[in-house]
Amino acid sequence: MRADHDDELLIPYLVMVTAEARRIKSASASDAEDQEILEKLGGVAECATCQRKPSFTTRSTRPSYSDWRKGFPPMRNDRYRAAPRHAALVERGFGALKSIALATAIFCATPAFASDARLHTFHCLEACPVGAPGNDDVVVREIYTLSSDPLTKLSVWVAYRVTPETVGPSQSRNWAPDPWLSSDRTLEPDDYDGSNAVLKTDRGHQAPLAAFSGTPFWSETNILSNITPQSSALNQGPWQQLEARESKLAKDANIAVYVLTGPLFEKLMPALPKADERHRVPSGYWKVVATEDGRLSAFLFDQAADRNDPYCGARVSLDEVELRARLELRPDHSGAFRSLDADLGCAPSIPPPVPAPVDPAP
Repeated sequence: MRADHDDELLIPYLVMVTAEARRIKSASASDAEDQEILEKLGGVAECATCQRKPSFTTRSTRPSYSDWRKGFPPMRNDRYRAAPRHAALVERGFGALKSIALATAIFCATPAFASDARLHTFHCLEACPVGAPGNDDVVVREIYTLSSDPLTKLSVWVAYRVTPETVGPSQSRNWAPDPWLSSDRTLEPDDYDGSNAVLKTDRGHQAPLAAFSGTPFWSETNILSNITPQSSALNQGPWQQLEARESKLAKDANIAVYVLTGPLFEKLMPALPKADERHRVPSGYWKVVATEDGRLSAFLFDQAADRNDPYCGARVSLDEVELRARLELRPDHSGAFRSLDADLGCAPSIPPPVPAPVDPAP
């Protein structure tokens, strides 16, 4: 699913239409006239985009501006059931409403309005991360949500939710380009050719295959928007061990485990040798593991990590991850987090010793 800025304009537009429709009614329309208009609109149901329940997130099912003007039939969503009335009144005061819609569009396009937006999906606790580039592609699938950067050709962040039911035995790895992204905005399978021999990298999953091989959607983890060029030592060592602990925690405690993960680009790394488009190889990775009851642990990994490095040695604070990833990962959370370290198999962090107070000089 591609996030579309036009979708953000629809609801503010309806609010403005409501206010203007009331003004037009009070100025020039009686209740009887309005009723006559609504009766005429009752049979309007032929437009191609109106056959399914309207969606405000996909271009294929969203009514266009012209559909509203022609008389969009009543919505299934009760909050906007009055849409036909607005459409009819638009015909009577279309010039004024067109100006209002244009002003609303300009207002909604300002950074101040956009900065307050939140993305909420099944895979994110409270809300998904904010701070990704403004031209990113947001993709929501059954088992993960991700933000993809068309400049790096990789994900900015990936959010997924592991439960006892989603975990299963390993499955095959059949790599595929993302069908929802154009070829100039993501990497393709042959871009990775030769990278293991030259760079010692794997096609590393962000949302792990094993965590979702118990679902019918496991193959979606092999889509390349969920893949990054990750060093083989890291991918097969501490990274894989931490993924296994996430699944173990979900199964042992019978809970949902929420994970956010993504790449770091803190230094320029050698490019994929066969890639025919501009891209970047990550210098490291971050991961945040959390539960609904407020426990959380955060990790940072360098691409140069050794296969035998313990994943617990990569623990850091959430603040450090956010600063280095340049993202706000839990934008709607308030209050402190409790540690999830012990539940992930890590000994509790030992705070540095507090220096003894120094007596003032006599």
